[in-house]
Amino acid sequence: MDDHIVEPARWPEPEPWSDGWEGGAGGDSSTDPDPSANLWMVENDRIWDLGPPDLDTDADGMADSITRVGPGRLTVFSDVDRDGEVEEITELRSDGAVEQRRLDPSTGDWVISTAGRVD
Repeated sequence: MDDHIVEPARWPEPEPWSDGWEGGAGGDSSTDPDPSANLWMVENDRIWDLGPPDLDTDADGMADSITRVGPGRLTVFSDVDRDGEVEEITELRSDGAVEQRRLDPSTGDWVISTAGRVD
């Protein structure tokens, strides 16, 4: 299959995330959320903080992905090289279509790497 450039990538805005921590004076700093452990991605001139990974998609014992549910789809955002930046996005649609995109680091474009159907 030939690679196809998808430009510009459009993804649903991430759902608001909260771990319940209120912060403020007198808070226990050992329980403060660590934003440096969150997954993130760049879209045009915006950086999206997707929250902490909670899914191990490559079975190495480290959480590397996060899922988001949108209208008619489930999207998995994955950090494949453990730097925090999302380099792979897999979308499963309610009609059975599956599409996986990988970030081309030299151009910033999302390239379709896999497309098909789950029946």
